[in-house]
Amino acid sequence: MSFRKPTNIKDFLIHLLVLLGVAIVIVAIVFYVWLPITTNHGETIAVPNIQGMTVNELKNFLTKRNLRFEVTDDSSYSANHTPLTVLRQIPKPNTYVKENRKIYVTLNTKNPPKIRMPNMVDKSLKSAMMMLSLYDLKLGEITYVPDEFFNVIIEIRVNNKIISEGELIEKGSEVSIKVGNGYGN
Repeated sequence: MSFRKPTNIKDFLIHLLVLLGVAIVIVAIVFYVWLPITTNHGETIAVPNIQGMTVNELKNFLTKRNLRFEVTDDSSYSANHTPLTVLRQIPKPNTYVKENRKIYVTLNTKNPPKIRMPNMVDKSLKSAMMMLSLYDLKLGEITYVPDEFFNVIIEIRVNNKIISEGELIEKGSEVSIKVGNGYGN
């Protein structure tokens, strides 16, 4: 039997079986030895809940746990959280991941976004309250003033300044309202 050039079908089949055996051994070594070692197969850690943490706390906290983070571009605003705190995270808490995994976080913006004041003058107090919650505004002081219509909005103020429809105000601002008392002048 010559290993350089098969002369008959028997030599050809022997060469083919040797090549097939070598290929199976290489594939087995790659999938059962090399890949499990390099990918830390079976070694996972639980993702901690980092919502509400600031960026400075986050760096130290995740480094100690062999995790990384990246801030996503879609920052949001919540008046209930301090600026630059984590609002959302991906993957979710208690998900199992490998070490050195990157966690994507959405932060609360430093400055609240500006929104246009909706038209609430001459509307009912109930509809104004619904609009305020829809626009993420807080209801401040309600003052009743003499007017012939009961619970109809007469004036809107933010920071003691009269605001008209379409003016830009910060999201989360406290809105004070003057409402008619229904007794007339």
